[in-house]
Amino acid sequence: MMDIGHFKKAPNNHSTTENTKILIVDDDLAMAKSLQGVLSLNGMSTHSVAGGYAAIEELKKNHYELTLLDLNMPDMDGEKVLEHINKNNIETSVIIVSGESEIKKAITVLKNGAKDFIRKPYSTDELLFSIRNVLEKIHLEQDNKEMVEMLEESEALHRFI
Repeated sequence: MMDIGHFKKAPNNHSTTENTKILIVDDDLAMAKSLQGVLSLNGMSTHSVAGGYAAIEELKKNHYELTLLDLNMPDMDGEKVLEHINKNNIETSVIIVSGESEIKKAITVLKNGAKDFIRKPYSTDELLFSIRNVLEKIHLEQDNKEMVEMLEESEALHRFI
């Protein structure tokens, strides 16, 4: 009889937001500080930068599971930052948080890899709901990848036997 103990791996009980590292990119420092406060109260670790160039430099140095990105910034707009993230395969999920009201812009950034678009002004509940949904999707993708790897390992073992 084959030992299937390696399949009985404990399920990943991902805490939805606890200890999540989030980069906040917004040229409005008061908005960024407010976001930091709300997210910290919900167990998330945050860091904020005041523009697109600073965001790119920060993402080169540190890993963030999630980036909250404003679209309209004077030095480099959020679309260009998102483009940089995609071109350089930076592993971070992006939620656009913007006062942009044009639906075409929202559709464009979502097609270009943003996981969600939240229009300012927004409620705290709306923001937290979006963050939790994006993080849950990230964790499900990670779990799926692990399961596929375990199945491939099992198939290789089965073919060997």
